[in-house]
Amino acid sequence: MNIEIEGLENYPKSKKTLILANHNCLMDIFYLPMAIPIEHVSVVSSRLLFKNIKERQVTVNKYLNAMPMETGNKKYATLCLEAISDLFAQEDVNLNFFPEGAYFSDKKAIYRGRTGASRVLFHVRDLGIDVSVVPVAIDVIESLDDIDDFHALNNVVKVKILEPMDYEEDYYKYSHSEDRKMRNEAFHAVMDKSLQTIANALEKPYINEYIPLNKKNVILLDGSYVDIPKSNEEACLKTYNEHLEERVKCLYKHFHQ
Repeated sequence: MNIEIEGLENYPKSKKTLILANHNCLMDIFYLPMAIPIEHVSVVSSRLLFKNIKERQVTVNKYLNAMPMETGNKKYATLCLEAISDLFAQEDVNLNFFPEGAYFSDKKAIYRGRTGASRVLFHVRDLGIDVSVVPVAIDVIESLDDIDDFHALNNVVKVKILEPMDYEEDYYKYSHSEDRKMRNEAFHAVMDKSLQTIANALEKPYINEYIPLNKKNVILLDGSYVDIPKSNEEACLKTYNEHLEERVKCLYKHFHQ
């Protein structure tokens, strides 16, 4: 892969790090880990991890330290964020998030980020763990039409590691408020600042709207899609959560072996 990297001096070498990056295409999940100096855990769509396409599953599990994020159902999203938070709280574990959650093929703008990464960040801060939040701007210069693939392409990819963000005022507002609205504002503030910074670095407009996500169903571990009522069955939730717990243990072992 042809990856050009700027700003390596901005990467914190001795501090737990949360990277927030924009999302151009499916291959971003590989471009980002290749551009940073140490291994991170990458939060990716559960639909990517569990969809029953063997080649993709093999590639992702071989090359990524991946944690799933399911957005189709609030109960599953909560389970995922709790598991991600537990893993991120461990020593020597750093994290990558794509807060936009999806992407448009035209890549002409940066869109508003969802707050899952903020919730993980503030949870770990509540445990007394200091975290550096680093925005990363990814620009894919296309040379092929199809970039939703899992093979090396001839694209030129420019990755800019930007300066760590100052989010202390937002965390203070979150931690000193019992008002749900103010806490949500603090969650959003971190995402808005990071993605606006990325938009400026890429010289693209920032659009204060979400990219629509699929909220009609949930993908289970066997690759099957089920509607929301069925996904809420206790057996489905229990099996899914057990998988998350096992994945956290495996990744923790990987980073401490």
